[in-house]
Amino acid sequence: MLFEIDNKIISSELFRRKFVCDLNACKGSCCVEGDGGAPLKQEEIDG
Repeated sequence: MLFEIDNKIISSELFRRKFVCDLNACKGSCCVEGDGGAPLKQEEIDG
């Protein structure tokens, strides 16, 4: 199921999965300022 929040399409999967950044691995390189979140690579989406 998909939801629209602030003109963004969000999968209901987002509300079922838990995610925590591994700051030791990325050193904050994917952190971005704002409400949109960090960009994802295709392999991160495909999981």
